[in-house]
Amino acid sequence: LLYSINWEVKGYPIEGTDNKTEVLGPISRVSMATSIDFHGDFIYWADSDHGTITRIRRDGTGRQAVVEHFEAIENVPTDWLAGLAVDWIGENLYWSDPKLNVIEVSRLNGSSRYVVIPNGIQSPHSIALDPFRGYMFWSETGKEPRISRAGLDGSNRMILLNFTSGKVSDIALDYLFNMVYWTDIDLNTIERMNYDGSGREVLLNHSLDNPFSLTHYNGKVYWMDITHEKGSIKVAPDTNLSDFTIILKNAGDSLKDITVFSQQRELGTNPCAKNNGGCQELCLFNGKQPVCACAHGLVDKDGKSCKDYDTFLMYSRVVRIDSINIYDKSNLNSPFPFIQSKELMKNAIGITFDYKHSTLFYSDIQRGAINSVSFNGSNHKII
Repeated sequence: LLYSINWEVKGYPIEGTDNKTEVLGPISRVSMATSIDFHGDFIYWADSDHGTITRIRRDGTGRQAVVEHFEAIENVPTDWLAGLAVDWIGENLYWSDPKLNVIEVSRLNGSSRYVVIPNGIQSPHSIALDPFRGYMFWSETGKEPRISRAGLDGSNRMILLNFTSGKVSDIALDYLFNMVYWTDIDLNTIERMNYDGSGREVLLNHSLDNPFSLTHYNGKVYWMDITHEKGSIKVAPDTNLSDFTIILKNAGDSLKDITVFSQQRELGTNPCAKNNGGCQELCLFNGKQPVCACAHGLVDKDGKSCKDYDTFLMYSRVVRIDSINIYDKSNLNSPFPFIQSKELMKNAIGITFDYKHSTLFYSDIQRGAINSVSFNGSNHKII
């Protein structure tokens, strides 16, 4: 059992009730581990304070921030990252961003970052994936709270459930019976429904308890309660959540997320499992076929490789140069990675370009220099 509190990620044995048993070395230097997941030997967590996703091996090695935010939209009083989930077949990482109201995806190492749900959502929160069937589920906590579903490529979006009251704090999936489970922090309930939104059922309704996050594994539901027994983790058969056992108590009110670390969860396959589906960058399975996506640029005619845009806008943001699409404002994926250099770029002012050689020139007023750099950020130098 893998769980997070505000400042730490911890492990706990599923079998046994000895609170002192440590099955995971301490993972510290964590400021706000809002959401956790795993793949292979890596544990991933989202830090909602700093807008980062970090991973580390179970033995404590290989710690790396794979996703970082560079924006400074501090006039929006919400967290950067709310939820994350691993596509263990396509080896991609998905996360929800309630500050920008998007859902993004990247490779497991943070490369090929791509906005897969760019619009039409408000305060996306928890996210869960079924890579075998090509589904992505997420909750929204904005003006119109709801749970929605889409393909892993963002296609075929549908609202499964609208809420007139309550607030979903976490969602989890039963891969065997195709069920969506969720905790409601306002109504203090645990509920479930089918993948298509039918068959809604309240499983637990204890008004004094506060179920906050949950996971489903091997016919059982594990959930965190931030008030009962001064912060507890419980388990019960999914057929009767009232028949629960408290496996951890006195954990405090800083409990955040919970999952079961087990290779038995990473079952199934899809076309993205073999050679990345033939895709140059991202392979996103929509339940029927693999869809290739490019973090920057366009998918070429072969449907697999990526090619550069021939028309785009580039502009200076003082310490970096960004690009945006001219013709499609709904496409939030920039034509090129942003250009940045702590050594060479201090205050980029004037910009011009040589299209034939894909080269950008800019004047840096703070360095008193004129620099050149390729559109893709390479060959950055003072001229």
